[in-house]
Amino acid sequence: MKRTLFIAVLAVMLSICTSSGAYAWDKGDSGFGVRSGINIVTITNFNAKAGFHVGGLYRLKIAKNHPLYFEPGLFYQLKGGNTSQPGGVKIKSTLSFLEIQMPFGYRLDINDKWAIEPLFGPYMAIGVAGKSKQSFQGHTNSVNIFGDRGGLNRFDFGMKVAVNVLVNKVCFGAGYDAGMINMVKNYQQGNPKSRMVSFYLTAGYNF
Repeated sequence: MKRTLFIAVLAVMLSICTSSGAYAWDKGDSGFGVRSGINIVTITNFNAKAGFHVGGLYRLKIAKNHPLYFEPGLFYQLKGGNTSQPGGVKIKSTLSFLEIQMPFGYRLDINDKWAIEPLFGPYMAIGVAGKSKQSFQGHTNSVNIFGDRGGLNRFDFGMKVAVNVLVNKVCFGAGYDAGMINMVKNYQQGNPKSRMVSFYLTAGYNF
């Protein structure tokens, strides 16, 4: 199911990219960009934890008479969460993902320098590293949270909504990612599910 979803979304993205030549009328308004910023991540049943993101994207104008853009990008995301369990057990989880973002944006020009750009679209991510550290009475045990002894699957998929403020080629933005996948490995009906959501602030430059 998850592999099928991953392949389907990737196929849609590739289809848009390969067919966009017929619609990218104003190629001078398309181009690469870079972004970085902070994440405030919440995993179900965990407290919020700060992380960061860094990556690049391509802004592709896909409509002749409207400032509509497709903005696929590849990002490194650091996420995680902390929690305490009955009996004094403390758990700190740190997760690293490679994330493909596929939002669509519509640029609203305020004047010749300022613009606002709302964005909406899917993202999918693969966990590349993850550590869960459990502490109890001075003893610490660490496991690979994506490994055989870990409790989470590597794959995540969700929807992104964001707003960017553009000042010439400089970009400032804020957004919200809502994970739609239950990441619990070997999930059994009736047990708590685990989904990941994050609020983020970002800044960058469009070349």
